[in-house]
Amino acid sequence: MTVGGRHYRGASGLFACHMRALRNGLNILDPETLTRLTPSDLDAYYRDEATAAPRSSTSRVDSPSIRRSAPYCGSDTMVTF
Repeated sequence: MTVGGRHYRGASGLFACHMRALRNGLNILDPETLTRLTPSDLDAYYRDEATAAPRSSTSRVDSPSIRRSAPYCGSDTMVTF
């Protein structure tokens, strides 16, 4: 993922998206702000600047690709992003 002209992988890319939002005036630390985010807002939030595409459409919480067979994240847990 590219944010601010730098390429990131994994969690550092998500962190870069959070920092970009804060720099752009989106107060992601305010719960009220988070409740008003639309799917379109989230696509913009996680946009890869190199491709102009959102990070992944499968990263939604309600995605069928997220399956958890235990109440913890162990080796039997599959999460697809």
